[in-house]
Amino acid sequence: MFNRLRTAALAAAAAALLAGMLAGCGGSGSDGGTSGSGSGQVTLTLGDQANGLQTLMKAAGALEGTPYQVKWSEFQGAAPLFQAMQGGQVDTGYAADLPTLAAISGKLPIKLV
Repeated sequence: MFNRLRTAALAAAAAALLAGMLAGCGGSGSDGGTSGSGSGQVTLTLGDQANGLQTLMKAAGALEGTPYQVKWSEFQGAAPLFQAMQGGQVDTGYAADLPTLAAISGKLPIKLV
């Protein structure tokens, strides 16, 4: 019972977190976002570690009906994820506090939620 409740709470928290991060990502696609196949469809690339975020988002149904496409990029840890962010290969992702603080001290321009 506790595990089921904990899983549901984690899924809800992750969905709320991702919804907050993605709130400004919708739109017409004319603002310079990555568009797919010339159709004006915006594609958001999400960085993930060990399929944790993707699993929670699918379980919560948080990405169903979004006005944009979602592409998942899998990383072995936070350091390569932040390198991909710095190189413009990933739009957003998540990491624990210590790797995030290391990225900030390295002057990576990120926003925390």
